[in-house]
Amino acid sequence: MSSIVSIFVSSGFARSILRVSYPLSKLAIDSIGGRKKPKGLQKAYVWTFSAIMRSYMASLGVSWSEVKKTLSDPGIARCFDLVVKSITEYGLKKPIVLSAPFSVVYNLTNKCNLRCVHCFQSADSSLGDLMTREQKFSIIKQMADLGTAAITFSGGEPLLSPDFWDCVRYATENGIYCSIDTNGTLIDDNVAEKLFKTGLRSAQVSIDSPFPEKHDEFRCMKGAFDLSMRGVKAMKKAGLFVSMGVTLTSNNIGLIDDFVALAKKHSFDRIVFYHLIPVGRGEEISDLDLTPKARAEAMEKLARMQDPDIEIMSETPHYATETSMVGGNCQQKLPASNCFPITAFFDMGPSRKFFRAFKDILGGCPAGRLYCNIQPNGDLTPCMFSPFDPVVGNLTRQSFKEAWKGFSIMWDRTKLTGFCGECAHSIDCGGCRARAVAKGNLMGPDYGCFTARYFSEARRGHRKDKAGSTKSR
Repeated sequence: MSSIVSIFVSSGFARSILRVSYPLSKLAIDSIGGRKKPKGLQKAYVWTFSAIMRSYMASLGVSWSEVKKTLSDPGIARCFDLVVKSITEYGLKKPIVLSAPFSVVYNLTNKCNLRCVHCFQSADSSLGDLMTREQKFSIIKQMADLGTAAITFSGGEPLLSPDFWDCVRYATENGIYCSIDTNGTLIDDNVAEKLFKTGLRSAQVSIDSPFPEKHDEFRCMKGAFDLSMRGVKAMKKAGLFVSMGVTLTSNNIGLIDDFVALAKKHSFDRIVFYHLIPVGRGEEISDLDLTPKARAEAMEKLARMQDPDIEIMSETPHYATETSMVGGNCQQKLPASNCFPITAFFDMGPSRKFFRAFKDILGGCPAGRLYCNIQPNGDLTPCMFSPFDPVVGNLTRQSFKEAWKGFSIMWDRTKLTGFCGECAHSIDCGGCRARAVAKGNLMGPDYGCFTARYFSEARRGHRKDKAGSTKSR
């Protein structure tokens, strides 16, 4: 059934209908989510749209009650709106091609009060903003008009941008969900309360060691750990959803359990384990990067750490492969707007089985497909971990829509080369494009992949399936 619906909605006829009736499709999504009610003749279109959507979701194993609850969240509903709009332009592909990103990491400034040794931005206290407030507002408005659902304001330290508060307020007024990536050291009760009142709903604070002195050493500031934890406490008190961000290196790979314990002790809602990408100052400590085998072992460990008190996940496409293999029955956690600050769909564990139905559509690595990065000077790049290359355009000189199309090579997984191109997981993983870029080839293989676990096993399964299909004929 899902294949039939996919073919139908990708046809020129169906896309033309969706294009003309897009306002009604948007109304249908809002109606399913319980936010609006159709009137008069609108009801016939809404009923038809809902019936097709219900059939498609049922064919993927997703119940209608789950769909309705998911679409009750305005941010997620905005994503569905964007999907419908994108289908009118590109059809329904695997992985999906969007006419605009679901979310954007917007680096407002290069200025920072810390000098972390792994900073991919090479942020520094002497650096600052490179665009005017009017230019920043223009970019936000373009994203809002195109349907982008979320912005994560980052830097440097975004709180040091003189335009930070106005940008959050303006984005919120335009219907965009807002979050912040921060070191947390500048946040007290007053700042946290202002963050919430201005419209911010989630935050991520980076922690590099569960031991304060080690964290401070990595951050090049004595007392940074305590100040960050003060910020976390204040933001939780103000009502924000707060995540801990951890960059795994050979120095802290053995401390995963300690990080999780620390996050639970300080009431974090989520802990996200990132991976060192040797860009910016990170190039200087590339020897601390994990081996592919160590990375795979860490992913396998994390995938099995199902904890009812905290969300545990990792920011690498391989994590989707790991978590989708984990069995068990957990209470379903449906997508919500607080998914946006990171690619939460990488977690396809038992409690996130909603995402499993869309594994091939979501398509693993989201860089330049589902999200992108804006640099302080207006450069548009595919990922926050590839901040300098490739640059597909500059938003002070061209529109967001025009620049976004510069990522088109990343929308076609047949363009992947090396073992990423040959792997059976080329669609649902695709390899980390930031690591490929770090080796000088955007569509090349992800050198951080443990091929013995992912590529080789995937190829064996792929060949077995192929042989079985041939035999059955």
